[in-house]
Amino acid sequence: MEELFRKIAPYNSGITRLVLNNPRIWSPVLKPILQKSVTSNALIRTTQAVTMLRGSDKENVLPDLATASVNCRILPGETIGDVVSHIEKSTAGLGVRVKPIPELEGNDPLPVSSTSTETYRALDGAVRSVFPDTVVVPSIVLATTDSRHFKTVSDNIYRFVPVVLTRSLLGSIHSSNERIPVVGLKNACRVYRELLKNF
Repeated sequence: MEELFRKIAPYNSGITRLVLNNPRIWSPVLKPILQKSVTSNALIRTTQAVTMLRGSDKENVLPDLATASVNCRILPGETIGDVVSHIEKSTAGLGVRVKPIPELEGNDPLPVSSTSTETYRALDGAVRSVFPDTVVVPSIVLATTDSRHFKTVSDNIYRFVPVVLTRSLLGSIHSSNERIPVVGLKNACRVYRELLKNF
């Protein structure tokens, strides 16, 4: 995220430019601003969402056991172990037992990919050839993707979708009416074609 801020700094002015050029120094100012939005808040911390709850089958029967599944998107630099420890500390004394779901274990965040490679420069060029007014910057992908399966064959894995996502489209991901406009699909194909030509 620091690299993202520094790369967009030149396109800003005044105090905003100063803050973005020095994100570590200005983190007490940046953090509260980023925490105001669900999306930007997820860029600076591990997120947790309770996705499944189980308890009693009847409204008038107390369950012997209640379970909750908590889906976590782990911030790069943190691990599954860090998240388990955090939840254990947060629920200490409540009789809660925390354990990763076995089939999902091993999904620590991938290392941050370099932006100083020929591949990243080719990606940058492909995007700007289709979207000439775009500033290409690195960011964090807030989703689990199949990219984790490539960590044994590549040091740098660029998780990337060349589609302009409006708030409405972002809100449709994994939800009702998930979609990409036809023009978005067409432009995505153009970016991938340019990327292949760049190689």
